[in-house]
Amino acid sequence: MATHFGKSKTSATAVESPTNAAVKQLRKTLRQGDLFAGKFWVVESPRLFEEALRSGLNVPVVYADASRIRQFQAQFDGRFEGEWIPLGERALESLVSVETSQGLIALVERPTVKEEGFFGKQRLLVVLDRMQDPGNAGTILRAAEAFGASGAVFLSGCVSADSPKLLRASAGSRFRIPVLEGLAAGQFAEIARRAGIHLFAATPGAGPALQELRWRFPAALIVGNEGAGVQPELMRQAEVFRIPTQSVESLNAGISAAIALYAAAGIREGGGE
Repeated sequence: MATHFGKSKTSATAVESPTNAAVKQLRKTLRQGDLFAGKFWVVESPRLFEEALRSGLNVPVVYADASRIRQFQAQFDGRFEGEWIPLGERALESLVSVETSQGLIALVERPTVKEEGFFGKQRLLVVLDRMQDPGNAGTILRAAEAFGASGAVFLSGCVSADSPKLLRASAGSRFRIPVLEGLAAGQFAEIARRAGIHLFAATPGAGPALQELRWRFPAALIVGNEGAGVQPELMRQAEVFRIPTQSVESLNAGISAAIALYAAAGIREGGGE
């Protein structure tokens, strides 16, 4: 696949065949929920393409419905300098992983996040522990950005932070929240201890109510697996709290995380660090 990083250009002819090499690689990436060529997110909507450009990320190539490509080019005129590749109907239909195609697929280069120096920059981290649902994970990243979290950690056993479904659920926040992946629970706990990061974890029916919690910063909010919760190795080192509810036993992981992040943001804004 040729990529161009200069002024925007358009390929002369549309890609019609679903067996085209680039189309086959895109299809495999979307089905596996992975990165294209090991470094690009696959973005499937004009809105997320807009978010990627707004975030200042490199977007070398956009594949677009040949019948709508001029409309898209006008919409993003002057903001996109990569290559437009028109797709014929059969090629486009073979790529769709959502219910209704929006006629545009962009490759967005994922920034590199390194462990070195990552934890020293954090004031409020959100940590996902073996979370499996990309929709929940994306929602948590959206809440993290909304309430001022400075980064996220996906511990080993989590869904990929590069999943196209996670990108959609984050509504662009994945592009802006630095995410570190792959640490084991014990590794993270030791790093947090050395960095002076205080661990907090929600659990049903245990600990003080959220409104009574004394947040201490830098802080890491740990959000556990949808069914099993936070693993014991982390629970032993965290300050646990509960979110009081009425008539329901527990909340969705994404909702719980958003409530807790909102509470932590309020403490910080009020000078209670």
